[in-house]
Amino acid sequence: MVDITPAPAYIRNLVLKVGANTFSKAVTSAAFEGASSIVTFKGGTPDAKYSQVVPTQYTFNLTAAQDWTTANSLSRYLYDNDGKSAIVEYTPVEGGPKFTANVTLVAPSIGGAVDAYATFTVSMPCDAKPTISAAV
Repeated sequence: MVDITPAPAYIRNLVLKVGANTFSKAVTSAAFEGASSIVTFKGGTPDAKYSQVVPTQYTFNLTAAQDWTTANSLSRYLYDNDGKSAIVEYTPVEGGPKFTANVTLVAPSIGGAVDAYATFTVSMPCDAKPTISAAV
């Protein structure tokens, strides 16, 4: 058995492209997250138990600054295109691989606390598992 030495990801210079625009400077957190489950049927005898793993469903979770004054900001893009599909390209680590998926856009929240920068968090469903490309 080989003892694999990890190279932990340190997210500092991410790249986020949604549709045709890059929004890296507006983002404070971005992640593709997968969730799977198991469906089980149990019949009337001890040996009548059947399980099936449901394929992983992915969402793209994003936290970013609200910007309602810049016409082409991420906030406005999501707000104006709520419910539409777009390609997301996300490179979490500079020089690392790029992850790409088609997502359904979700409008962000509006407003927030006094004396603080307003942010939003959205979870956008992916059509399929993100594809991974070689380091760029």
